[in-house]
This record gives sequence, structure tokens and C-alpha cells, in this order.
Amino acid sequence: MPLLKTLTEKFRKKQSSPEKKAVEPKAGKTEPASHRPKTARASKTLATGLYSSVLKKAHVTEKSARGVANRQYVFNVSGNANKSEIKKAVMEIYGIKPLSVNCIIMKGKKVRAGKMRGKRKDVKKAIVTLPKGKHISLYEGV
Repeated sequence: MPLLKTLTEKFRKKQSSPEKKAVEPKAGKTEPASHRPKTARASKTLATGLYSSVLKKAHVTEKSARGVANRQYVFNVSGNANKSEIKKAVMEIYGIKPLSVNCIIMKGKKVRAGKMRGKRKDVKKAIVTLPKGKHISLYEGV
């Protein structure tokens, strides 16, 4: 098996002596990234980014639009989100602390396409009640 031995030796030589190129520092940067001041805008986008997966979108229907008179807004939310996470998400994204949050899981309908049977996906909705005098402009222009 001298052929296998010679091939493995060549492979090991290539791995043991890689050619490294010298990295030149850029002339434009003078201070490291850790010493830069953080802006409030960056932290706000980070907070909304954390909660953007909790609130998927506003559930815009005629029935949900009628709830605005009672300060109730309906959102489609993530399936594994709980009431406290939804409350924090509304607080961070819209800047209003909700009075209460109610959750509903709508089971998907059974559907058929020819012989194939299936089911639409389940949807979790959250009904968020806001305090008096506060509102979110979700339904304007719809």
C-alpha cells in the first residue's frame, strides 16, 4: 500500500503548512467598536426586533374593527406566545401598556382537494384592551 501512504503524506504536508497572508489594518478606523457610544435608536430597534416575532400582524376584519369602540385591538400572534409576552410586545412596539390580554386559538378548517384531505393551520389571536384615552391607528385607511 505505498500508494495510499504517499497520498496521505502529501495531504498532511498541505494541511501542516498553510500560507498565511499578512492582514493590513485599515487606515480609516481609529477607535475600536467597543468604545463607540450606543444610540437610543439602536436599542429601540433591538427591542422591537425581539418582540416582532410575537406580534405577527393586526387582524383586520369588520368584527375586529367594531372592537375599537371598546378600546380592543386584535392581533395574530405566535403560537407559543403567552399573555405576558404579548403585553410586553404591545408595550415595546406601540408604547402603550395594555389593561388586559385575552387569547384565542382558532382551529384550522378541514379541507379537501380532490381525494387529498388536509387541514389549514391553526391561528392564535390576541385581543388587547387598552386604557381609556389611548388608541392605536391600525384601521385608518382600510
